Amino acid sequence: MSLGTAFAQLKAVLIPVISRNLERVPIPRLAGSNQKYDIALENLVLNGSALIPATIDLKLKSKVEMDMSKLSRNAQRTIVSLEV
Repeated sequence: MSLGTAFAQLKAVLIPVISRNLERVPIPRLAGSNQKYDIALENLVLNGSALIPATIDLKLKSKVEMDMSKLSRNAQRTIVSLEV
């Protein structure tokens, strides 16, 4: 499986699940008071899907060094960068 295929599957499966679970996030009762006011907020629901960014930029960069005379891998380095 190629990396592109893996990301396509991730996008097709994971993003809808996250969006569906964040559609309605209930907020517990909030209450507070000061010398002038008593306040209570109840039945609050956050639309969490609005918090998901429109785009996510994920960059992967891999570097592998191999000694062909020994047919062994000498070093491997992977850098992952995520921008939201």
